[in-house]
Amino acid sequence: MVEHDLDGRDIERILGALGDCSKHELAAKLDTLQLMVEHGVDAKDTERLLRALSDHPGEELAGVTSVVKSMVENGVDARNIERLLCALRERPEHELADVVGAVQRMVEEGIEAEDIEKSLRARREYAE
Repeated sequence: MVEHDLDGRDIERILGALGDCSKHELAAKLDTLQLMVEHGVDAKDTERLLRALSDHPGEELAGVTSVVKSMVENGVDARNIERLLCALRERPEHELADVVGAVQRMVEEGIEAEDIEKSLRARREYAE
């Protein structure tokens, strides 16, 4: 992080945002953190996204971090990533793998984050 001009306070906040988690969860978060830093995601946005990832514990974290990485690589801004993380959190865990795959395809096809969010929410309402 120092190589990417983050100061000590930023690094401290970002590391604090990793939170208490298992080794598996920590590895997934650190991998995502590295990608965000390499892609120039602002320190405050990085901190916010890491905190949002904490809302996806255990097994679902791996899928959700893959979506975050895909969005970062495709230039989706942090605010929209956070909105999509919130929409993903509303999905039942047993549906998450399919939903994550669909979101990744939409991101890679260049569909706007707002439209992806609408699709996620519509899919949830339809399922109810």
